[in-house]
Amino acid sequence: MPGIDSHLYRYGFVKGKLTKNKWKINKKIKNFRNLKDIDFEFIRGGITIIVGENTNLLDYIYEKNQDWDKFEVSEKSYRQESSKETKEGWTLGQRHSWEIFSPFFPTYLVKSLPDVYHRSNPHFLEKHKKGKVNLSYKIYFFDLTASTSFLTKEGKKDLKFNKVKFRNCEFFYGKINEKSEGGIQDRLFNYYILESDEKPKGEECSWTPRFEDKENFIKHQDEEKETIYYGLNQNVSHPLDKLGSGYLKIETIKSLIQDLKELKQEPEKEDTSWSKYNTETKKYQSLPLPEFIHTPILLMDEPEIFLHPSLISDLAKSIKESIEKNITTILTTHSPSFLLNFINFIVSDEDEGEDEIKTRLIIVQKDKKNNSSHLLYFDKIIKEIKGEIEVNYKEFVKKNENIDNRTFYTDKWKILFNQETLRIFFARKVLFVEGMTEYLLFNNILREELYEELNDIEIIPIFGKYHYIFFMN
Repeated sequence: MPGIDSHLYRYGFVKGKLTKNKWKINKKIKNFRNLKDIDFEFIRGGITIIVGENTNLLDYIYEKNQDWDKFEVSEKSYRQESSKETKEGWTLGQRHSWEIFSPFFPTYLVKSLPDVYHRSNPHFLEKHKKGKVNLSYKIYFFDLTASTSFLTKEGKKDLKFNKVKFRNCEFFYGKINEKSEGGIQDRLFNYYILESDEKPKGEECSWTPRFEDKENFIKHQDEEKETIYYGLNQNVSHPLDKLGSGYLKIETIKSLIQDLKELKQEPEKEDTSWSKYNTETKKYQSLPLPEFIHTPILLMDEPEIFLHPSLISDLAKSIKESIEKNITTILTTHSPSFLLNFINFIVSDEDEGEDEIKTRLIIVQKDKKNNSSHLLYFDKIIKEIKGEIEVNYKEFVKKNENIDNRTFYTDKWKILFNQETLRIFFARKVLFVEGMTEYLLFNNILREELYEELNDIEIIPIFGKYHYIFFMN
């Protein structure tokens, strides 16, 4: 029996190690608008934050969902990728269809399902279908069009968002015996998920916010029995079209996240007909298998737009709470103050492995043709340069700093990042200065005299001359 690690490696699961329901999903985008040959890796059940100009990554996830979810794999693909060790063939060892669902499958199931059979495989046609699992997901895309709808009276009255996609597929499972030279015997991994003979289904739908559970909204029906909400401001009720666009937007986003948190992602009752061979007892034991698995995916394009600065931290708090319910959130931002709310999540502690990252920051790089050709992953960068920084910074360590402390490096990054220094992720060119005195000198006094030289350069104070060792690397 192969070990867990070798078995997962064989079937493409090492990169996305199963840890605390978080799962890294890597998608190769060959050509979509200005996205050219890039590897996009996001956190399943976590938060992925993208910074950069016009990335189109969210549009790809939403518009090309049938390309990346891999629910439909052709017989030709099965034959091409069939494991050489499987005499029967027509199987797909790299389980493309399971990536966004795998965290919900128990460990024993991930270990004991080496292959997925194509519907045209004669072994699939011959065997009894003992049960099935329904896999589905919904993508909610809160894009810039949704944000601008809060600017008009008509948009405030009709809070209905049409960018929602639903997709599901059924997989059957059953017992398969493998012939050996000595006759017929049960394989050690004797159960398989079989690809459904039902064509995967998908549809576009809509979503409407619910305010009736909120204390600051009143539900009312007019004479035509249409539902109307009134927002409360200092105990005075106002119709929605009279409320501020930012206030109404954040309440809508919070309502959406609350709806996603309440979605049932796996059943309370599970089918217990699944069995696994126990090598110690030499017997089969019954184990539970989910009847269905549903996973929500939330896409948000610059959610901070139109919000009052005091509401940004409230919005970030709601988004961070989505991690607890394994909601996959992918968003873009152009706001250092919004990004600041996620620093403690982005800079992971030393004792957290790469596969325990809950929030990922991605910086998009463009080539000379303005194509997004390269993605930088911040968590990978700071780990790569850690050794060099610690060597160079050692002679400049302050008396109250202990560079030998296990958490010194990550704690230092959390201190160095503030609303000023985070502008490095939104700048094309950067000039680091020691503190606010130098910042005022360059930004307020010299910028007018040196307009051409400083025109497209961000002046960023790093609050300590030796901190350049961190930022320059």
